[in-house]
Amino acid sequence: MSRPGSPSPAACAPAQLPPVGLPRPRVRQIRWITADLQEAWENEAAPPCPRAKAALHDSLWHSLATEYDARHLSAFLRQQPIALSPAFWAMERAWAEDEANHYRGLSFLYARLYDVSEAEIAARLSERSPDFSLLAPLLCDEFCLCVVLAFDELASTRAYAHDAVSYSALGAAARLLLRRMARDELLHCHNTIDLLVRTQARRLPEAKAVIERVIAHDTSPQFSYRATFLLDQIIKPEITAESTDSNPYNAVGLSVESLQDCGRRLIRFLYRAQSRINPC
Repeated sequence: MSRPGSPSPAACAPAQLPPVGLPRPRVRQIRWITADLQEAWENEAAPPCPRAKAALHDSLWHSLATEYDARHLSAFLRQQPIALSPAFWAMERAWAEDEANHYRGLSFLYARLYDVSEAEIAARLSERSPDFSLLAPLLCDEFCLCVVLAFDELASTRAYAHDAVSYSALGAAARLLLRRMARDELLHCHNTIDLLVRTQARRLPEAKAVIERVIAHDTSPQFSYRATFLLDQIIKPEITAESTDSNPYNAVGLSVESLQDCGRRLIRFLYRAQSRINPC
């Protein structure tokens, strides 16, 4: 029996040459510096809400760790016998730069909220080893990799936007950081969509099946995050009549329905981009 998310052999194919006549994929990036967070932190009039600090500790650490883990994904891709185009690597460079910036911002915030040095944070994170064994079948070629990455970045955009209400209680620096990270993640999603549409347009009908496998993998009871960056979403438990948690700051994460909606939105984004870039 195959693992959740494992594609059939026919689902993966060699890298495709870009269609003749289309412009090269665009890589959009808005650079910013984490020093802006220092100013926001120092100018904050009120201390962070203690209940929010306690409730959001694990979620903040998880986000911090996964942004750190972008380096693991970059290293994994460089070690794989996958044919990845120069256009993909150009996009990956901007993505990796942004993710490293997110890690620095989250490390700054975590260190000041929980009274730990950034060196200690880095040391703790470096002790972990990534395990891509369950994800590798989903990343078998450039098309599948880009669909997975676009879905993951769109889900992260929604998660950061959703969690902004809870994180606002941590102060101006947290609000500023979440806004910028959400914006960057959405740009990453659209950069990946642009690459797919300009170089892999004939395979777009396959995207729905890839997304379905990704969601099945992400929500499988057997799945656990293994320092891979991808598919790191916190799945929010269903709220029932028996739910007793009254702390509003615990309402972080995405529901299964939200992940499914991200999949539907990504399909719409892909075909909308295709109609704009290549109307024929």
